[in-house]
Amino acid sequence: KSYLYYVMFVISFASWLLIEKGYAFQYIWPNSVWLNLQSHVVFLALSAGLSVIFANEFLSLKANRPFYYRSFKYLSYLWLGVVLCAFILPAQFMLKLIILIALPGGALLLFAGVLMWRKGVTAARYYTIAWCAIIPGSMLYGLSALGLMPSNVLTDNAFQLGSVIEAFLFSLGLANRIKTAQQEKESAQQESITHLGKYRTLYENAVRGIFQTTLTGQFISANPAYVALLGYQSEAELISSVKDMGRQHIVNIEDWQTLQNNLNEAGRVDGLEMQGRRVDDSIFWGELNVRLVESEHC
Repeated sequence: KSYLYYVMFVISFASWLLIEKGYAFQYIWPNSVWLNLQSHVVFLALSAGLSVIFANEFLSLKANRPFYYRSFKYLSYLWLGVVLCAFILPAQFMLKLIILIALPGGALLLFAGVLMWRKGVTAARYYTIAWCAIIPGSMLYGLSALGLMPSNVLTDNAFQLGSVIEAFLFSLGLANRIKTAQQEKESAQQESITHLGKYRTLYENAVRGIFQTTLTGQFISANPAYVALLGYQSEAELISSVKDMGRQHIVNIEDWQTLQNNLNEAGRVDGLEMQGRRVDDSIFWGELNVRLVESEHC
């Protein structure tokens, strides 16, 4: 999701930049001054809103800082309202409103980055440095737009330059996050393999018989203890030879039917004693603890 929001932010900001520099008015809608003015504020507000949504996802605030996650969520709703209002309210008024929201909103985004950096989130370093790159330019642009600073080459281009640097650093941050996610996934897979190996060792060396069958009594797997109990030489021989456990290895078929009925009703059976039959027809007593598991084999 972070990558998707980042792409949407870049597209939105690039669209605003085309309008800001006059290329959209020159080549796309040369005969519509109103559309050019309204589009200018629409894409500026949309870019700001997407930057908030991106920050929420990129910094993993939902899991790490729920309060900031909710705050950013409400802030993104505010920007959505601004985008909608930009279609109907005067452009000059909306531009001033955007700047008034963006200044404290940008400070909050920067603070969240610093907070997550201190928490140890590696990607937050790139995020924070990126915001530090754009904040001076955005402040100069905003003050110039409000008429508090004279318009010159620096104030007119500082925001765009800072945004380019920000986009580059965000790209590095995304790359770092993707790499970290891959490493965490590989670590989790290795841990799962380790746990599976430990389980397999316990399964193979258990002194009690452990097995798995279908509801019809066909074996899926069995550990060495159970294979030996029934008198087979290997698990493969047991699986290929037994098609109906109840009829081939349970002395009283009614016990097997009772087991099946209880499994269907309760999903498990504990401490059921019954007589079993080995492959050489010798009889033994056993206690079964069985649990019904939904799987592709059932």
